[in-house]
Amino acid sequence: MYSRDRKQKALIWTSFMNKTFNRTKYSNSYGLFVDQDDNIYISDQYYHYVLKFSPDQNSTEIVAGDINGKGNGSHQLNEPTQIYVNSFGDIYIADSQNHRIQKWVKGAKEGITVAGGNGLGSMPNQLNVPKGVWVDVYGNVFVCDTRNQRIQKWSVNANVGVTVAGDYGEGSNPLQLRNPQSLTLDSQGNIYVADTFNRRVQKFVLESTTTC
Repeated sequence: MYSRDRKQKALIWTSFMNKTFNRTKYSNSYGLFVDQDDNIYISDQYYHYVLKFSPDQNSTEIVAGDINGKGNGSHQLNEPTQIYVNSFGDIYIADSQNHRIQKWVKGAKEGITVAGGNGLGSMPNQLNVPKGVWVDVYGNVFVCDTRNQRIQKWSVNANVGVTVAGDYGEGSNPLQLRNPQSLTLDSQGNIYVADTFNRRVQKFVLESTTTC
């Protein structure tokens, strides 16, 4: 979890970016992440890329996606939402309208699909408008599979995901979700989900914190 000081920095930076968007194409933001060096990452749904802002306010760059717009190529995104940046600077992006999670290694010119990417659907190898992504210490990718009303866990190099929360149909009982939008994990591996249409945050306790 972020400290109060880091949250405050994020708010200051958001204000700064709103004042200076004419210098960088910037519009409908969804995802926000602050890395260990205080760089701020913003996903832009309108321009379909991820921007990185340096702490000294002197550098802004596109670090994922194509400046020429949306698409489904490996160098493109289509309405990116939540993002996660690991300690190596690799960016994980919920590429919502491409129904996949893309990993952009630091400095890469294109992404690698680490979850989904097999068209819209509800099969174990598919996602349906994923809007949230988080990565644990083992490299497992957790996905808010929004329209499938479930949370999927994709182990490293896996070809299919495993449901770890939801997947009991849309609803409001403790086992169900309604349009989950984002998620985070704590140090014990418990999952916290923004369960949007139920107007609540749900905590799901993992049975195991192993790599499988």
